[in-house]
Amino acid sequence: MKKAPILLLLTLASQIGMTQVTQESCKHYFDYWGSDELTGIYSSIDIPNPNTWFELCVYFDQLANRYRALVIKSRLKDFKNCDTFFVAEKTNRLGSYKGWKKEPNQSNQLVDFEIKNEILTISSANTGPLFFRRKYKGVRSVASFTSYGTGFFINEDHVATNFHVIKDASSIVIDQKLGNDIFQYRAELIAKDSIHDVAIIKIMDSAFVPVKELPYSIGYDKNPQLSEKVWSLGYPQALNFAGRSIKFGNGNISCLLGLEDSPNCFQTSINALPGSSGSPVFNESGSNVYGIMSSYLVWMQGITRVEQTDFTYAVNAEILKSLMSRAGVKPLEVKRTQKSQTDIVKKRESLVVLVKIK
Repeated sequence: MKKAPILLLLTLASQIGMTQVTQESCKHYFDYWGSDELTGIYSSIDIPNPNTWFELCVYFDQLANRYRALVIKSRLKDFKNCDTFFVAEKTNRLGSYKGWKKEPNQSNQLVDFEIKNEILTISSANTGPLFFRRKYKGVRSVASFTSYGTGFFINEDHVATNFHVIKDASSIVIDQKLGNDIFQYRAELIAKDSIHDVAIIKIMDSAFVPVKELPYSIGYDKNPQLSEKVWSLGYPQALNFAGRSIKFGNGNISCLLGLEDSPNCFQTSINALPGSSGSPVFNESGSNVYGIMSSYLVWMQGITRVEQTDFTYAVNAEILKSLMSRAGVKPLEVKRTQKSQTDIVKKRESLVVLVKIK
């Protein structure tokens, strides 16, 4: 049986003066329970006044469902060990939080928080920013999401992906990149075709700004041709080694049919990895989504598992169109422009999203 969260006990005990928070107790906590994007031990950096130096322990308070920073050390007499230095809650923008910070006069000030490259920035409208460097975050990370894949917008707030990406989800979160920022939104399953591995999810978050237009149609204007050039955007290995940046891949239509000559899929030479599932497969001009990348070839050679990542299959986009029609999901107005390849890709980046599940 696991022990009760150490820092929750320390916070409660500190209110009656029974104990202290130390570096060692915090390290033990993070080693045992793991850490996430924000939690860890921080110390002040780039401070104009050495007397304003702090060492903090930032943890997730499960009882209050928010982050809390406890003072480990401070050079200001107004702050004691175990005092709450700040409280923070997540926003829709990845790495961004909002909350309040305790001031030397014991008042609370509304502030914004941003964590990037192990540097925590605390800023407000009234005072200059404070900077803290994370010096310890534990020996393992908390696995917030159990699986992930790719999806793409099919109208103002609906996203298409593969059914196998979200089939075991108790909750779904969408990451959408807009400029240099990543925003997170809650989503729910709206329609599925488990036989053909297609699903439609809808963003159910009031902070989301609906898409106004799409630069591509779902399905064909003319039938795809063998050897035709195709390309894709997706998030292979996004929560592992590859990072959260969107990835471009291109190739050709290798076969107009799928496994065992199924007419519901076609084969491409675009490279795929775990996380690529749900990626849109575009025609060369980017004007049409031909299909949804679904799988790559895996077979056993004796006792060795062989993965052919450039031998990929995509579900025919006409199946997605049929599911949209049955679910009453209306397509959005399409606005196409002829531009260079880089401009075409750039226009579609924010419309291809990372789909994460718990």
